[in-house]
Amino acid sequence: MRGKRRVGVRSNAVRLLAIPLTLLAIHVAIIPISGSSVNPARSFGPALVGTEFHDYWIYLIFPMLGAVLGWIAHRVVVEGDTNLRGDFEAARAAASRRGQEPETERQSPPAEPPSET
Repeated sequence: MRGKRRVGVRSNAVRLLAIPLTLLAIHVAIIPISGSSVNPARSFGPALVGTEFHDYWIYLIFPMLGAVLGWIAHRVVVEGDTNLRGDFEAARAAASRRGQEPETERQSPPAEPPSET
């Protein structure tokens, strides 16, 4: 059982309370904005049927924004890395290379072995 973490009863109890309380806080905070729909797929159905997409941008933009903010929080809080400049520069370089073909070294074709005659 190497590498396996033992989860105690206390951590299960914390999870049991943390997830519902987080969802409760999310619902209470966004009721005035969107009617408290947390699931983008659940919101897409009524928007599609009603053909009213005027507030649907919230469900497209904020999950991505939340992912970026969560990544930053993880890097700072868990890993203790407060210098994110290198990560942003690497992401920017990867995005700029996305449309280009990778550069590979051209090698000359292998020489043919001498023929035995």
